[in-house]
Amino acid sequence: MARIIGISSGKGGVGKTSVSVNLALQLARQGQRVCLFDADLGLANVNILLGLQPRHTLADLIQGQVSLQDIIIRCPDGIDIIPGSSGIERMADLEPDQMQDLVSAFTGLDEYDWVLLDTSSGINRNVLCFSLSAPELLLVVNTEPTSLTDAYALLKILFHNEYAGSVRVVVNQCKSLAAGEQTYDKFRRAVHLYLERDIPLLGVIPQDAGMPEAVTAQQALVVRDPDSRAARRLRQMASDLLANGAPETPIAGMGHYWTTYLKCLRGGSLRGVRSEPPAAQVVAPAVDTPPVPATEPAVAALRAEVMPVLGELTRTLRAVFDELREIRAELQDRRVPVGRENAPHSPVVLLPSCPPGECNKPEALRKVLDAYQVQCEQLTGHQPMELFRFTRHSGQPLVCAYHAAGDDSLSDPETRRVQQS
Repeated sequence: MARIIGISSGKGGVGKTSVSVNLALQLARQGQRVCLFDADLGLANVNILLGLQPRHTLADLIQGQVSLQDIIIRCPDGIDIIPGSSGIERMADLEPDQMQDLVSAFTGLDEYDWVLLDTSSGINRNVLCFSLSAPELLLVVNTEPTSLTDAYALLKILFHNEYAGSVRVVVNQCKSLAAGEQTYDKFRRAVHLYLERDIPLLGVIPQDAGMPEAVTAQQALVVRDPDSRAARRLRQMASDLLANGAPETPIAGMGHYWTTYLKCLRGGSLRGVRSEPPAAQVVAPAVDTPPVPATEPAVAALRAEVMPVLGELTRTLRAVFDELREIRAELQDRRVPVGRENAPHSPVVLLPSCPPGECNKPEALRKVLDAYQVQCEQLTGHQPMELFRFTRHSGQPLVCAYHAAGDDSLSDPETRRVQQS
C-alpha cells in the first residue's frame, strides 16, 4: 500500500515544487518506487522543471480517452509523474459513475511505495481537499513573514475542518541552518499557542547557488549536483521519512484517499473558507474589519518579533543613504580641497559662511574659534572654499573649511556635519 504525502504551502514562491521533485528523486535513489502527482492547477510545473512533455493529462483520463497508465510519464531519473493540469478542476463536475471509475483507476497507484501530491499554494478548495484527504502533509515555508502567516492560515483551516493526518514543516531557501531553525521555532510556538497543535520539523534546506542553475537547465538539483548542500539536506529528509514510518491515521490506501478527496470537492462549505482569499485577510486585515479571532494573535506575535528588526534596518539604511548623499555632494559639487597631505588624520569641520571679504580673517569668526578653543593657520586659498588649520589647546589638529559668502547652499544646519578625514 502506497504511503501518501501531500506537499502544500500557504504562499507561492517558497520552492514547494522544487522540494516535491527533489524529495521524490531522493526517495527513488534509496530504492523506493515513487509516483509524483502534479496537483497544481493548470501550471504543470513538475514536468517543466524536469524538461518533460506530457502526451496526455488528467483531463484526458476523466474524459475516458486514455487509461491511467497512458498519462503517467516515466522519468529517466527513476520516478513516475502524473500531470494534473486543468483536469483537476473538472473533478467537481463528475457524475457518480465517473467518480467511481476514477477512484478505481487511482487504486492502481497502491503498487507504488510513495505517492507525493504537489498541490497548488494558497487556500482554495482544491488545495484544502487535497490536504485534508492526505494522511501526511508537508508544509513548505521560508523565512518571509508572509510565508509564515499564510501557512498559519492554511493550518488553521485544516485543523478547524478536523484534519486527521500528521503535519511536518520544511523550511526552504534559508541563508543558514540556524536561520531556518529559528524560523521554524517561531512558527511552531505560534501554532502551539493559538492552535494548540505540535508540528515537528522534517528539515531545513539552505539556499543553494546550484538551484537556479538546475531550474534553468530543467534538471533536478539532486541529479545535477548531488553533493550540494541542498541536495544533502533533501537526502537526509528522505532518510528520515523512511526511518520514521507512516503515522497511524484513519486514512489508508489510494482508493480511500480519492473517495475522501472527491467527497470533499463536491461537498458543502468548509469551515473557515470565505469567498475572498483568507490569506490576504491574515496578512493585512482591513482597519474596519474584525480580524479572524484565532489568527490575529498569531499574526501580531510574529509581527512583534519581525517588525522591530525591519524598522531598525530601514533606519540604518536611510542614515547610510543620507550620509553618502552628503559626501557625494561635498566631493562632486563643492570640490573642496581637503589637503590630506597636510592633515592625514585630522577631522574636517564644515562651518557657516562668513561676511564678504572676511573669509581669510580668523578674527571675523572669533566666536566660532572661542567655541572650539583653537588656534588658526591658513593652509590654502582656494575659492569658494578656503582651508585653515586650527590647533586645539589640547594639541589635537583640526582642519576647518570656511565657505565663501555668496554661496548659501551650505548654510543649512543639516549640511554642516563633522566628517572624519
